[in-house]
Amino acid sequence: MNELFEGIIAACATPVKNYEIDEISLKEHLEFLQKNGVSALISGGTTGEFFSLGRERRQKLFDFTRKNFNGKIIFNVSDTSLFDVKNYIIFAQNAGADGITLIPPFYLANAPVEGVVKFLNEAISFSKIPCMLYNFTKHTQNKITAEILKSVPHAALKDSDRDENLISHTPSFLCGGDSQIFTFYKKGAKGAVSVMANYCPKLVFRIWNELQNGDFENAFITQKEICEIANNFRKDDQIARIKYALSKILRGYSQETPPPLLPAGESAKKEIDELFQKGLL
Repeated sequence: MNELFEGIIAACATPVKNYEIDEISLKEHLEFLQKNGVSALISGGTTGEFFSLGRERRQKLFDFTRKNFNGKIIFNVSDTSLFDVKNYIIFAQNAGADGITLIPPFYLANAPVEGVVKFLNEAISFSKIPCMLYNFTKHTQNKITAEILKSVPHAALKDSDRDENLISHTPSFLCGGDSQIFTFYKKGAKGAVSVMANYCPKLVFRIWNELQNGDFENAFITQKEICEIANNFRKDDQIARIKYALSKILRGYSQETPPPLLPAGESAKKEIDELFQKGLL
């Protein structure tokens, strides 16, 4: 088992200003994460809006993160083209990534299983650094199944489908939802890729430490706190809500979201403001 893919990994947000990486906001955020115990993150994942950045900005984002974050960094190499995935892998290896993450090819819904397996195998066999597969059928329309996991050598799986049946088919199963950390740990998960770690890392690390210490009673209570917060973020505009929350924690943090996403609306801001007023954030 690769220790890189254990514990809490932050799904880092990407601040953008005028369609470019906002390096001032990003540096402050990385400092905030490190001060609050984050030692591993994903650069340019779903929460990091890789789908809107393009190759140049995705690579620039990683380079800046690498220079300003002392922990482990997992670079998202996902793309619709196998050729582009391989180019991202070359970049990741040369730029100092500790690992990569890869979702199945997207856009072409319900692709042949054999084709998905070939795509993933060619990509992973090309890489010299460990790969965490990423299951998120809502967006890819190509589910990672137990059959696929058996056919594709990999180091870990981040699962955002809440599919407990995959736990026994991967070396290291990481839960993809903050509200499910307790449940999946009890079922054998080795860690979680956390969105909440962006803006409330202490709470995420509290539950993880409680679970590791066998303090399930308090971990259950902490999970309820996490769910109360997460329910206000787990919406279609989740990324915008994250950026709004960060703008209240880190003054000046850019709330810009490149199209097709939009900044948080007034009702979303009100819900997040109430969390701060209650002292939950």
